Amino acid sequence: VRFVLMSALLALSIIGMGFITVTGVVFSGRALLEQSLQRIEQSAESGASMIDGWLEYQAGYIEAIALDLAYMPEFNDRAAIRPILQKHAKRDNSPYLGVYIGYPDGSGVFSNDFTPAPDWISFERSWYKGAAADVSKHYVSPPYIDALTNEICVSFSRAIVEPGTGDIIGVVSADVMLYTLTELVNSVNIGAENGYVFLTGNSDVILVHPNEDYAPDEVRGFSNLFEVDNSRLSSLSGINKGEATVIRSYDEVERYYVVNSLNETDWKLYAAVPAGLINEPINNQIFTSVTTFLAMFVLMILLLYFTAKTLRAAAKTSAEESHMKSSFLANMSHEIRTPLNGIIGCAELALDSSELPKKSVDYLNKIKSSAIDLLGIINDILDLSKIEAGKVALESIPFSLHELFKTCETVMGFKAAEKGISLYLYSEPFIGHKLLGDPTKLRQILVNLLSNAVKFTNVGTVKLMVAIENVDEKHVNVCFDVKDSGIGMTKEQMAKIFKPFVQADDSTTRKYGGTGLGLPITKNLIELMGGVLTVESAPGIGSKFSFTLCFELSDEADASYNRTYSVSAKLKRPRFNGRILVCEDNELNQEVIGEHLKLLKLDADIEDNGRKGVDAVLRQEELGEPFDLILMDIHMPVMDGLEAAQELKKLGITIPIVAMTANVMTQDMEIYKMHGITEYLGKPFVAEELWSCLLKFLTPLEAEETAEAEPEAPAEVIAPKPGSVIDAAAGLRMTSGNEKLYEKLKRDFYEKNHGFRGDLDAAVESGELTLAHRMAHTLKSTAALLGAERLRAEAFEIETALSKGVVEYSAEQLMNFTSALDEVLRELELEGANIAAEEKAPTNFEFDKVRAGEFLTRFIPLLKAHDMSSLDFLDEAKELIPDDIGGELFAQTENFEFEQAYKLAQKIIEETGVQQ
Repeated sequence: VRFVLMSALLALSIIGMGFITVTGVVFSGRALLEQSLQRIEQSAESGASMIDGWLEYQAGYIEAIALDLAYMPEFNDRAAIRPILQKHAKRDNSPYLGVYIGYPDGSGVFSNDFTPAPDWISFERSWYKGAAADVSKHYVSPPYIDALTNEICVSFSRAIVEPGTGDIIGVVSADVMLYTLTELVNSVNIGAENGYVFLTGNSDVILVHPNEDYAPDEVRGFSNLFEVDNSRLSSLSGINKGEATVIRSYDEVERYYVVNSLNETDWKLYAAVPAGLINEPINNQIFTSVTTFLAMFVLMILLLYFTAKTLRAAAKTSAEESHMKSSFLANMSHEIRTPLNGIIGCAELALDSSELPKKSVDYLNKIKSSAIDLLGIINDILDLSKIEAGKVALESIPFSLHELFKTCETVMGFKAAEKGISLYLYSEPFIGHKLLGDPTKLRQILVNLLSNAVKFTNVGTVKLMVAIENVDEKHVNVCFDVKDSGIGMTKEQMAKIFKPFVQADDSTTRKYGGTGLGLPITKNLIELMGGVLTVESAPGIGSKFSFTLCFELSDEADASYNRTYSVSAKLKRPRFNGRILVCEDNELNQEVIGEHLKLLKLDADIEDNGRKGVDAVLRQEELGEPFDLILMDIHMPVMDGLEAAQELKKLGITIPIVAMTANVMTQDMEIYKMHGITEYLGKPFVAEELWSCLLKFLTPLEAEETAEAEPEAPAEVIAPKPGSVIDAAAGLRMTSGNEKLYEKLKRDFYEKNHGFRGDLDAAVESGELTLAHRMAHTLKSTAALLGAERLRAEAFEIETALSKGVVEYSAEQLMNFTSALDEVLRELELEGANIAAEEKAPTNFEFDKVRAGEFLTRFIPLLKAHDMSSLDFLDEAKELIPDDIGGELFAQTENFEFEQAYKLAQKIIEETGVQQ
């Protein structure tokens, strides 16, 4: 199939090249034709101008004689007039046979050397009347035979006007021999072999023609012209002036004809060139090109046919071998999976027993974990072998992309939270119908891509973005982008990632794990669905995987698409009227939560243990002012969150309780619900997660009541310094961008945890393991608030090791934890007392307001339309707008907060005065 496709592409390429070649030859031929015809047209025009000049010269000569005669004192004085006529007739190079004069009615004719007979006196001459008809012009007669010389002549006549009165007192005329004009016409060179020109006079009578049958001769004069079948020349009358036109002429030869009208007379000059003289070389060139191309094409087809025949036999053998290999792998993977399931099942059954020694439980857990990992690898091999064996069938059932997103968030949210990175899932506003497709395979694709993104990202964000394109009544194109800020790849690494069992780098497997099957499986599944997976990446910057799939629209409605769906994306800050109880023992957490609730206009009572929390609930119940919601930390001294929730449940208190905890696994949630806890809020949380949680239990104020209270946008987030162990961007997200609060958190953390390691050791040595566990839990939470990812992870290891009431951490774990704590404390100590006073260094960015204005004119409509393509313009934005002006605009756009970004862009225009 691949060969056939390549052959077809090659054939199309050759056809395309041939078409381009032939077209080029045709166009070049046409250009040559036009150049040739232009030369003929220009030569004919030049010849017409030359003849016009000759005619104009004769007209000027006659006009000069008429002026001389007009000033004669007595017009009838022949003795005085004759010398004037003789002077002009005998002038050097004069073409005239004679010059003569008469009255306007044609009578009284006499010349420079001839006294007419009496019968000439009253002879009517048409050219005399022609000249007298318009005194401002000369008159040219039709050709005629001179009475004395028998020469073919043409006369030029002019009226003699008396000065002062303007009266016509006579007419002067002169004869010119036609051979003079013939020589002039024949001298016109039209620059073409076998080309010629000819001249027609009044009533299209031919005056000069190279063919003797069409030219006047010395014997018969013009009599033969009226004997020729002129119907064959009638088509010449349809030629437009100055344009070359092909006409089959009197001799049945096609010629290009060009006609030019003469200005001084109604005569016309024609140029004629045989059409074959110009067309044949061009046609021969086109014929040769087309023939050569067709011969090459036929040879190529024959070559491809015999090659395909040979390859088809080889491919058949190879396909049979590949199918046998894939079938074998599929069967073997299935056979291996069966005993693995037995191993996992037996391990789980053994772990249910409470009589096993601690070391046996540890061994069984490791067996189960290893078996599960091995099962994942086998499943990948099975998927790949099924795809290669052609055994994968796609379903076509209605499904909700909204629900699919929720599943992906459930699966990947915990993994992202464990690494302390932000996970965003965003979709453009959708249509109100479910899609027809295979949701299981699509979920596998998205989870594979998100899993890879989370795996290779240590700091920053992972985003799944969905755009809707080309929606019609039956189909919709959905574009998926998975983008991360991870380690990225080089071009060489990207060339290998879609090959089975191959990692981008040999060290990747050792550092991150994996078989290298995830992306090949994902790529194959996308191609089975009719899409193409593409990747963009750069080392140290991150990667983006993209694909587009076309789905049919089902008849089943999906109301969840009535608005934009976004998971972990920023919500618009709500406002409430209400009273909240917060049970939290960690002072830093108390301050952060209190600040969050204050911004939401909620009154908050904060208690540092469960016992005080229960007392506060009872107190408010007695006052008739109960709390609207309880935020309950799980790990607290005196009475923890579970105990407090259970006691409130026994007392019949129905206030919703939300657990604030980092333990959000499924088994944990089941325990929480058993104790009367309604919902959970994972720690650490960002503002949007708190808002989403509160919106489930509290009714926000109307938009018009809260519009004036909209706070200013959070301050610009500064990128981490090189070598820093504290991610300031992550910390500021936890405090809703409140820099002052974040700086206070850093100072408080340093002050309260400087002696943490000694306090932890003391608690462990005194056997107060519950206290030690809570200390590790608290430090883990505050480290996450601070943005100290490594410390949070190491504290989590210590917390987990103390969770069962025994000390299970190793010396290496304790050393790693201590090292991480010391790094954070040392960095805070280096910032010292001037943390609060630290100012951002001024930027040297040159702000070009004209270019910035031109950019914002294009950028703002995209933000207004919530168009995800606005993200592609961020690099250009950062090159034109300094961070101190546009930093928040960039951040809001990157987090899909398009409405807020739109307002910020408008604000930049108003405050900076950029020129739009």
